[in-house]
Amino acid sequence: MRRLATMALVILISISVAGLMAPQPLKAAKVGIGILIDLSHGQTVGGVVEMMKMIPEANWVVLLSSEADLEVLPDYVKNNAEIRYGGFTSTTLKDVEMVIIGQALRLVTPEEISALVSWFNSTPRAIWVAGDSDYPAQGNEIAQQVVNMVAEAVGSHLRIDYVAVDDTISNAKATYRVVGIVDPDPEVAVLGYGVNVTLFHGPGPLAAVLDNGTWVNPINVKIPNVYIVARTTEGGKINEYQPSAPGAPGMIHQLYSPGDTGVFPLLAVEVLPNGNKIIVSGESPYGGYQSGLTYVYYGVIMQGMRLFRNLVLWATGYCGELLAYKELLEGKEILMDVTEAIQSLRSSLEQLSSSVNSLSSTVSSLQNTVTSIQGTLGDVSNRVTTLENTVKELDSRVSGLEGAAANIMTSLALGGVALILALISLALAFMKKK
Repeated sequence: MRRLATMALVILISISVAGLMAPQPLKAAKVGIGILIDLSHGQTVGGVVEMMKMIPEANWVVLLSSEADLEVLPDYVKNNAEIRYGGFTSTTLKDVEMVIIGQALRLVTPEEISALVSWFNSTPRAIWVAGDSDYPAQGNEIAQQVVNMVAEAVGSHLRIDYVAVDDTISNAKATYRVVGIVDPDPEVAVLGYGVNVTLFHGPGPLAAVLDNGTWVNPINVKIPNVYIVARTTEGGKINEYQPSAPGAPGMIHQLYSPGDTGVFPLLAVEVLPNGNKIIVSGESPYGGYQSGLTYVYYGVIMQGMRLFRNLVLWATGYCGELLAYKELLEGKEILMDVTEAIQSLRSSLEQLSSSVNSLSSTVSSLQNTVTSIQGTLGDVSNRVTTLENTVKELDSRVSGLEGAAANIMTSLALGGVALILALISLALAFMKKK
């Protein structure tokens, strides 16, 4: 019996060892883009479903603060996203290529900032951090603080100022419902693919910090690798709602003062030295009063969903259709260059034609002048001939006069001799009488 038990034990051990030595199946990598949506800092879910639908290629991860928040998620999110719990940690950020932090209602802890920085600097990553105005509603100055904390921690120049920006020209029936102009800098022109305007419902204006700590408007002061994507019109106007009174709690503006007007940035991107990318927006694609992905608002049609897709594709390097659009842009630029060259050539040809016509006119004028001169020369020749004939006639007359004068002189000479002889005769006769 003991022998049988021993044999059975040996067989079991052999099977276990064989199992350990057998090749283990490799775990396949996830196919899609790992994108995490942060709902762990008080954000609401408005706009999340639309975001997920706009990037069906993604492996979506939704971060909740606890399991108690699960019940607020729409079924679409539950069925199509991996749900993780807690704040930002190395565990919750695993297998994620991009993090999107909508306007937060709770501050991010120093430990979470440290985890984000470690994650961000490990391999090519992208982060989108969205703010709000300082109006005391969703987001407000807490969202602005989170934007600046994260942006500074990852080494970005971008910031959001602690004020609000309206647009008196481009809006959805109220100046705070800003209809932002999507007009990307040339370096990121592909982000404007299929987009003209998008909603920024009560945004805060963006700024940038120079290396010396000075805050500037990045529209007016260009910073390397910082690119504007969306802005107000020249009807932009700054308001400040907090502090509500001098000395009251609240953050003081750093750059823009109440009453300032002009063009203000609403969404910008920065490519950091290691190639990682950060997107900063003055309003949020989700979690705010009205999602930035809104299609139509107070009768204004916008393209926020298309802009969202463009930003994610660009930030993650999964450019997809943006590459084709880039080729179209480049082809358009080439076509514009060719068109400009043709127009320049046409202008040159017109100038040449004008010069030829002018030269032809000059030649015709010269021909007329030559003909006129020839006519004048003919007339002069005729006059010279006439003068020659006149001179000949005068010469003949002079010759005649010379002959007549000679005859006259001869006659006068003979007459003089006769007169002298007569006088001599008279004198002789007179002398004889004496």
